Amino acid sequence: MGIQIAGFTVGNIAEVDATPKALRTIPYGASGALLCPANGAAVTSTQGYMLNAGLHGGKEVQALRCSETGVTRTTSETLLWHDAFELAVINLFWTQSLATMTAVQAAGLLTLNNSAITTLNTDAIITSLRQFPRYPRNPLFIRWRMRLTNNAAANHTLVELGLGAPVGVTVLITNGFFFRWRADGALEGVISFNGTEQTTLLLAQGVINTANYYYYDIVVFDDYVQFTVTDSSNIPVADTIVYQTVTQPSLAPVSHHPSFCRVYVDTVGGGTAVQALISAHQVQILDGLTQKPWEDQMASAMRHASIDPTTYLQTTRLANAGVTAAVTPTNTTVTTATLGGEYNNLATVGAETLMSIFGFTIPSPYSFFLKGVYIEAPIVQGAAVVTAAILQWFVAPNAVANLSTAPTNMQRIPLAGYHLAAAAAAIGAQFTGGKIAVQFRTPIVCLAGTVLHIGYKSITGAATALLAYRGQCFVDGYFE
Repeated sequence: MGIQIAGFTVGNIAEVDATPKALRTIPYGASGALLCPANGAAVTSTQGYMLNAGLHGGKEVQALRCSETGVTRTTSETLLWHDAFELAVINLFWTQSLATMTAVQAAGLLTLNNSAITTLNTDAIITSLRQFPRYPRNPLFIRWRMRLTNNAAANHTLVELGLGAPVGVTVLITNGFFFRWRADGALEGVISFNGTEQTTLLLAQGVINTANYYYYDIVVFDDYVQFTVTDSSNIPVADTIVYQTVTQPSLAPVSHHPSFCRVYVDTVGGGTAVQALISAHQVQILDGLTQKPWEDQMASAMRHASIDPTTYLQTTRLANAGVTAAVTPTNTTVTTATLGGEYNNLATVGAETLMSIFGFTIPSPYSFFLKGVYIEAPIVQGAAVVTAAILQWFVAPNAVANLSTAPTNMQRIPLAGYHLAAAAAAIGAQFTGGKIAVQFRTPIVCLAGTVLHIGYKSITGAATALLAYRGQCFVDGYFE
């Protein structure tokens, strides 16, 4: 005795395999689309999946992305830019354009239109000095974390963020990919090609909670752009792919774009004040196994040893149009609070005392990874050498200002090589010993708030009047 299963179509009988005599089934989705399509088959916009998928934030199913050749994309993100908007100094590698509006950074937030004005034709813009490259088959990822303080239905303040170079209150951005909160309160994604915009509605007015922060992500592919807005519970509230038009030669006629955020009031003005509160921003290259060293990625984010990551000023010392004033080195205080550079030290009596030539305080909350120290042999200045001078160089990371009271976590590390000036060496003579060049295969980690000393023991010598040793020191490394 058996059961025959038939469909509504005449002759549409379910088949049973000879072995292992199992009923054959072909799964379909709720839309009627086949869930097990043949290789190369086209799919509808309502296609369901029985393929591999992942969970976005552990909460929402999301299909895995593959390349044009059907290969699952594995990614090793390459960091191009990062700003945490911490402390009170706005990153100097942002260009600021402020027309009556103000920009203030404090407590981990950069606020554009801090004064909350609605005056017509006013703006607050930050645009990165760095421009980010687009490479074929290596998507460019841009993320902002931002809170919009108001989302009125009819207003005159607009907010934009993404890639591009806005100019004042000029509406059109010549080339770029960006979000735009419009005057009607809706959010749209914009692709701009030579001043021609392709806009796509992403969110209606009133969908977002103006008390909450959201991630605004843009991923620029070869021929389409993905716009995603994710709330703090990691659930996308908007996730839309926009393809370039078929008559457009490419996504953009330029290969590099700066990132930006703009708040501006249109030519009418008035209405409800809107502020953009930004707490994080980063730019990455996706899907590119560049094997770019981490220190190179830190340099991309302007975290090289020569740049203070909190003030964005240079960390080294090099006087312009003058000689660096001569100082007497000591082991009890810092005489030159820079991370290397030019030094001009008065000669001291020979002793086994560790003397600080440079003493740089690592700015909190960053650590500094010391990769190398390069010290050129100094030059005799001011007077001839009377007593032969021998200099033995060292570094002392994780120290305090006073080298004579070393904390338990300080290291004293000698640098291979000596510099020697013979007795009677004339003004202008260079110490022998050549360049001291030390590279640390394993970086030395210098912790936040500690002092990194670079100095020497003047093993022999005399404090001859006017005699000074002038030289230069280069420090290699990065802040993290």
